[in-house]
Amino acid sequence: MTKIEEAIAQHPYMLHIERIVRIAPLMTNAERAALTAWAEEAVESAVPFDASIWPGWSAVARRLAH
Repeated sequence: MTKIEEAIAQHPYMLHIERIVRIAPLMTNAERAALTAWAEEAVESAVPFDASIWPGWSAVARRLAH
């Protein structure tokens, strides 16, 4: 097992972050606008802000998988 595989096995959240880092530059303008709108509302909530939980990430990943 490589060091990266070991790190992901110990911290599965890293796999999710790696996916986001790879797909974010490939987002459409509409996807970026949706993320921005969501983030503006999320920052105002009582829950700590975490852009990795944006519900749109799965749709972006699906679009890019084809």
